[in-house]
This record gives sequence, structure tokens and C-alpha cells, in this order.
Amino acid sequence: MTWLRILGAPARVYYRDPDDLADIAGQGAPRQLVRELGTLRSGIDGETPNVSVSLRNDAGQVSALMALPPLGAAAEIRDASGVLFAGSVHDVDVSAPNAQVGIETLLAGPLPLRQSTIWGGYREAVPLPHRYGSVSGALIQYNATRTLFAWADHACEGIDAVLVEGQPAGEWQWYTLVDASNVPITVVEFGQPQDEGATLIARGRGKLHPVTGQRMTNPATVVWDVLANIAGQAVTEADLEPFRRLCESMGIEIGGSIEGGESAQAVARDICASIGAHFCVDAPGLCMMTDASTGAARARIRKGALAAKLSADLDSMANDVTVQFGYEDGQPSGSVQLDAPDYVARFGRRSATLEARWVTSARVAYGVASRLLHARARPRWVFDQVPVPRMLNVFDGVAIDHPLAPVTGTFPVLAREVNLDTGKSVVTLSAPVGDAPAVRLVRQASAYGVQAYVGATAQTVGTDRIYTITEADGRPVVGASITANGFTRTTDTAGRVAFPISALPPGSYVFQIVALDGRAWPFPTVVT
Repeated sequence: MTWLRILGAPARVYYRDPDDLADIAGQGAPRQLVRELGTLRSGIDGETPNVSVSLRNDAGQVSALMALPPLGAAAEIRDASGVLFAGSVHDVDVSAPNAQVGIETLLAGPLPLRQSTIWGGYREAVPLPHRYGSVSGALIQYNATRTLFAWADHACEGIDAVLVEGQPAGEWQWYTLVDASNVPITVVEFGQPQDEGATLIARGRGKLHPVTGQRMTNPATVVWDVLANIAGQAVTEADLEPFRRLCESMGIEIGGSIEGGESAQAVARDICASIGAHFCVDAPGLCMMTDASTGAARARIRKGALAAKLSADLDSMANDVTVQFGYEDGQPSGSVQLDAPDYVARFGRRSATLEARWVTSARVAYGVASRLLHARARPRWVFDQVPVPRMLNVFDGVAIDHPLAPVTGTFPVLAREVNLDTGKSVVTLSAPVGDAPAVRLVRQASAYGVQAYVGATAQTVGTDRIYTITEADGRPVVGASITANGFTRTTDTAGRVAFPISALPPGSYVFQIVALDGRAWPFPTVVT
């Protein structure tokens, strides 16, 4: 049988069957008040995993026990085998003879970021951000003289540029400082006090891994850090290792900031959505690529009545996808647009736009758009409320080989409902039909703001003007095509390209740069 345990002082266990008493011994003060344990619901990109437990309150028993409602208290649904669901008390309703206790995943609340109020010289009370990968973000006043400003509530790999009201700052330096709470923070110190209320932006390379000391850019590593080290949940790197290896093999790196107000679950979902993946807090492995294979089936549907709602519609399709990336101050600095021409011709153009807030390169954005087209350009049959013979997890595979089904194959569970009283489970599946789409690049656009992520230096050597093109972190941009004043050259292994002085007489030019990974951007320069 199954019971509810709410931790606190004291811990209490709510049960229904007297036979459970032997199993719940020592877990808390027992109360035989359970009427129904309800239905556990969870899924990708949907509602927060939750369950609502019904308790007998006909004589005001629950009203008395929860006069001080245990909101936020840790709670567990358990049986003799262990924990079926862990979360915290989200809401309590005692207005009827049957009281309702709602439990949500522990990751639903706001992340516990520190506040600037812990410093004596703070200007305003704001959350202290965590920054990952190559990213820009506002500086936060640290001292009363307005010479020292914090960029991140942790050590970083470095800061590459500082802007004051949109212009390069004068004298400044960055370093790691241990604050009065003995926490290392990344700060920028100016040579002169900054004006009150001035907009100060720094671009840099963010948070370091607590063990390896390497900058964290792999999506799986960032998700782990958010869940384990900020939210304080029992999530290990090993839990996300398959997803980490997959992202590494695909060359996916991300960058972004956590600046307060978001839940751990929302951040993890946003990271995954940005790269064309899904997150589910109670799924093994936690993350899965949109077009990933499910592996071996854990259940089969192949005989009897096909007790499911089956549907397909145009609204869920997208055969023209634009991915916006390189966000700075809430605005994208670039975008890529891909379509699936065969499916456009067949179903008409059906467009969708993704705000990939954690993607910083056109190469990664291209991969995201391609994955989304593979997932959404084709029609899909949605199997809803499919009964399965055992309790399944989100991302588990279900094999469909039924004479009444329009498709066959193994498809991942996208949502599940488990009746904790009866043990009956139903799941939602999505099955694409038709050939995988061929995709093409329609358009790639870069705002001038993209140049902030690269740099260029120039020197004159003999009769040549030598330009060195680098990424924000100093790495050379190798093999890029550089066009200026009708002349095109290719950067060498050091990111260098040479133009004859005669080809670029004094004046203003806009270099057109096209990198090997598909990024393209204009770079204004002046030749004196």
C-alpha cells in the first residue's frame, strides 16, 4: 500500500490501511486519515510534477493538525519499496469534509540566490547572478564609493570587456574577491568612481566547475550545477552523464545568466528548449534531445482494444523554423532560419520561432533549428491516455504494434499519470509519420551587436595590412572568409588575414566575416 509523509517537527505519516502500520513505523506520528492518494502527473514542458492527496476532515482532524499549514515542508509519497514521489507541500485546502494537500516537485520554487543586501555598500537590493559560458551582464555596485562592482556570485574564467553607457570603459581590472560571507565573487574595479545610476555591462567567461576548474559550457553540466549546487537537490553529474556526452559529441556549448525569480525547473527547461531538448525532473537522465532514440521498449501495445485518444493536427507542425540566439539585454543579436521544402510544398508554410536564450553561436543555432524541423515538420500522431501495464517514467520507450494504430515503432513517453491508489498508469506518446525532412538554410542574420563577441586587431607589416580576428575568449577565428572593398581573404591558423595596403586606402570599411561554422557578421573598421 501507499502513504503520505510530511517532514517537519514533528514528522507525520498519513495512511489508510492498518496493514501499513508495520511499514511506516519510525517515519513519523501516524494518522489514519487518507481517503485517496490521487494521481501523480508529470511530463515534458508541461505542468510541474504534482499530486493531490485527499484526507478525511469530517471532524476537523486535518484542520487541527494543520492549523499552521505545512507550506513548503518536504513531503513524500512512499510504499514498502521506497519513495514514489518527493516534493514539497504547495497548497492545503480544509474547506470540505475531504481536505486536499497539494504536493509539487521541490524544484518548483524560486532559486535561492543571494542578495546584494549582504554587502555594506550596495546601491539596491538585487539577486546576485550566476553566469555561464560566454555571456554579458550588468555590474552590481559593491562599495559605497562606486569603484568596485560585482559581475557574478562566484569565480569566473575572466572578463574581456566592460562598457559604460554602451562605450568601452577606461581604466578597469577584474579579479576574484572573497566577500564578508567568505564567498568568492567576480568583480570589476574601476580607476575612477562611476556616475550614480550609470549602465555598466561586462562581457566575460563565466562559472568554473567546482572540481575541474574548467569553464562550464556543456548544457548537462550547467543543468547539474543549477539543480545540485544552487537548488541544493540530490542530483549527481552521473545522472546527466549520457546527456553530457551527447552534447559534447554534437559540439553544443551554451552561455547565459541566472538573475533571480526563476525556479530550478524553469531554468533547466529553458536551457533544454534552447538547444532542442526536453527536461523532466522525475525522468531518468533528466534531459533528452527532441529527436533522440528511445532505446529498448519498456512496454508494448499490440493487442486488445486500442484504448487511447489518437489525433493529428496542423497546429503542432512547423516546417519553417527561426532560431534567435546571442541574447544581450533581452534582445537577440542573430538568427538562423531553416525550412523543410518538401513539407512546405505539401502542407503550406507553417512557421515557428524559438528564442534560444542560452545559445551564443550560429553553428549551435543551426543544429537546434534542424532538430526542431526533424521533430515538427512531419505530421505526428499523438497517443493520449494510453494504458500501460506498469509504472513508466517520462522518456521510457513504448512499442506500438497494434492493428488499429496508424503507425508502428517505439516512441518516448512525453507525459504520464499514475493513480497511486490503484497503480494504474496512462501515458502520452507522439509518433511522427513520413520521411525525415531534408532541410535547407533560408536566411542567417546578425545584428551589428554580434561584433561584440569577436575582436579584431590590425598591424602594418611591409606592404600588407594584417588583421587578427578572435573570439571573445581570445581564440583565433580560423578559416574564416573576410571580404573588404571587393577583396576576399581567408584567415590562417592564428586567425590572421593580410590585405595589400593599396587595396584599403584610408577610409571607413565594413568587413564581411563568414566563419567555418556558418556564422556571418559585419565588422566596421577605419583605416587611417
